[in-house]
Amino acid sequence: MAVKKVDFMEALLKKAAFFLFFLVFCSACVPWQQNKPFAERQDMEKYSQERYLLAMEYMEKGRYELARQQFSLVSASAASPELKNMAQNGYEKSDAIIEGRR
Repeated sequence: MAVKKVDFMEALLKKAAFFLFFLVFCSACVPWQQNKPFAERQDMEKYSQERYLLAMEYMEKGRYELARQQFSLVSASAASPELKNMAQNGYEKSDAIIEGRR
């Protein structure tokens, strides 16, 4: 029984060592991940701008609840403070219109 426990522990340690080596090796071989956060920020900013334009279209069409939802998404995802402020203002306007109609 003691031999089986030792064999099991050795196998477990070997697997853990292999996994650790693999993890370190993979992270060292992928230098493009260093630029990924910046690229993701650019993608999110583009996404936020598209959502903002869609929200403005909804406002023009009188679809205030959909506009409010899009403004909320922009407020949460925009990287630039200007776009966040514009989205917050749009959210407040659409919310005031919705409340005024109730």
